[in-house]
Amino acid sequence: MLLRTVSAATAETTVGVINRNTFFDLFKRSTSLSHLTQTHAQIILHGFRNDIVLVTKLTQRLSDLGAIHYARDLFLSVERPDEFLCNVIMRGFSNNELHHSSLSVFAHLRKSTDLKPNSSTYTYAISAASGFRDERAGRAIHGQAVVGGFDSEDLINESCTRLDSTTLLNILPAVAELQELRLGMQIHSLATKTGCYSHVFVLTGFISVYSKCGKIELLSTLFREFRVPDVVAYNAMIHGYASNGETELSLRLFKELVLSGTRLLVS
Repeated sequence: MLLRTVSAATAETTVGVINRNTFFDLFKRSTSLSHLTQTHAQIILHGFRNDIVLVTKLTQRLSDLGAIHYARDLFLSVERPDEFLCNVIMRGFSNNELHHSSLSVFAHLRKSTDLKPNSSTYTYAISAASGFRDERAGRAIHGQAVVGGFDSEDLINESCTRLDSTTLLNILPAVAELQELRLGMQIHSLATKTGCYSHVFVLTGFISVYSKCGKIELLSTLFREFRVPDVVAYNAMIHGYASNGETELSLRLFKELVLSGTRLLVS
């Protein structure tokens, strides 16, 4: 179906009239990898192979559809990617659980190019370090961001521009690892206002943030927000209390978990 659309969009115009907007329109209509493959072929056919704006948009759409290896190959085909393309592929890698690849792009950008990371670059890098469970890397990247003129609030505000539960799930582990209590509370307020707060994994993420920051007096309030707390929520609470020296509360919750009949996770 899209092949006919592509043909119609290109055959009815001369080569001189075909421009980025022609392909942006096709991107909007593309709902599958097959569609994007056809659009990519038309981009090459009409001489837009090296248009960095189109390549960046195509990389983003491929990543969003889960075709991350195709997106990676497209990224690698660009001789001199700019910071926007680097940001897009870093985000794509992280969203597709390829956190190490995202960090590799960040390292290459800083060490092997003249490009300057922006707040989005640092945000994606910190999120990747968090997803990769590399606290040391997360702290190092945070330090580089501060040296580069970006403070923690810049990074969090960048992450919260389009706040949703997915954004929160990506950024909360980084906030917890960096023990940024003030920013965690700001995000908590934003999440409440935007309706993202009720997601069970988001609530669990806030429990981890406050636990890491030593604000254990807030944990019970968060825990009561769960309609029916699952084993992940219980584990976060138990770990939070135990890591802050509240062993009695930790044991009390464990007994409550056992008596509740909630199925335990066995590794």
